[in-house]
Amino acid sequence: MKLNHKQYLWSLKNPLFPEHMSFIAGPRQSGKTTMALQFLKEAGLDKTDYYFNWDRIDVRRKFKDNIDWLSTLKKEKKGGKRPILIFDEIHKVRQWKRLLKGIYDEYRKDFQFIITGSGRLDYFQRGGDSLAGRFDLYQLMPFSPAECTNEKSSFVHLTIEKILAANPLHDDLITHWEMTGGFPEPFLSGSEQKSRYWWKQYLIRVTEEDLRDLTRLESVDLMRDILAILPAKISSPLSIESVRRDVETSFATAKRYLATLNQLYILFEVSPYSKKIHRAIAKEKKCYFYHHPAVIDDGARFENMVALILKKWVLERNEKAEGEFVLNYLRDQDRREVDFILLKEGVPYFLIECKRSDTSLSPSLVFYSHKLNIPGIQVVRSKGYNLKKSDLLAVVSIHYLASVLG
Repeated sequence: MKLNHKQYLWSLKNPLFPEHMSFIAGPRQSGKTTMALQFLKEAGLDKTDYYFNWDRIDVRRKFKDNIDWLSTLKKEKKGGKRPILIFDEIHKVRQWKRLLKGIYDEYRKDFQFIITGSGRLDYFQRGGDSLAGRFDLYQLMPFSPAECTNEKSSFVHLTIEKILAANPLHDDLITHWEMTGGFPEPFLSGSEQKSRYWWKQYLIRVTEEDLRDLTRLESVDLMRDILAILPAKISSPLSIESVRRDVETSFATAKRYLATLNQLYILFEVSPYSKKIHRAIAKEKKCYFYHHPAVIDDGARFENMVALILKKWVLERNEKAEGEFVLNYLRDQDRREVDFILLKEGVPYFLIECKRSDTSLSPSLVFYSHKLNIPGIQVVRSKGYNLKKSDLLAVVSIHYLASVLG
């Protein structure tokens, strides 16, 4: 099976602001460089001349003193289009923003700039930065099951009718993705054992390289202790105080290390929705892994799988400026909880409850669907469920939801 991120090439082929740099951020080994090089190849350009990996000393030296040699490359236009320059891992260079700003300001009309890297690119999008107004950020996540079929189709407007009418993905594909995750290397290995080994090595590389390169955290051992306890905390609101006690550190330190795991694309957060919800819990967030096989409990892993599919759909809608979507969850002090609620333009839009094997509608899902007057589905792992329970509610297999959300 061959994987490619061709569905995301729109961000490079047809960006909303063609004159801006395209920052491609995301987890390590999710395919960022591969996608950029695929785009370069389709443009008929040679990797040797237009791709620069800033981990290499010779590349750093090439740009250190004089960039006038770029003038020779800019003349080689293909079909009247600007040539493409790919800068990979430039964020690891000291004062990289100033360096990149100088190159871009000088040659912005001559090249299409593609910058690939990890969480540091995402971090520098946040206000008050010298690169503000010069780039657009796109986040490349691991493959969804629909992407693995190379027949991805993602609807902008989500309805129960579209989900029920979808062509479900094959159960073999869902089982494979559940076992290996969506990162290319473990997915293509097809082995649960290899996926476990890959994840172990992945965390070592992140803690020994990215953590030291990109942050000022003092203790790699403390980060590994936190990573060791997190799989058991997936699917429940994450108490930083609980984490602090488990690893015997301060509240501020635990909070800072968890934020770093988000920055490095190990975890992502889902915040609670509380607006106009009586006695809502509005403080603690839920966390999920980008690599869902890291979660041991079957039910929690299934919820993590659905969270990944939803997050990817939300990111794509927002990056294409098709609306302002947010992924939240619902929980109140009367112990009613719905795993996910989608907001559109700040307004409740769709409810999703995850039950790995229970096909009886969750009372909390029923309650909040009627209270908010929005549709809701209960997603189950077993194949073949495609049942409309009322105008607002249905029980569906993940095979249908994954097909619709892409």
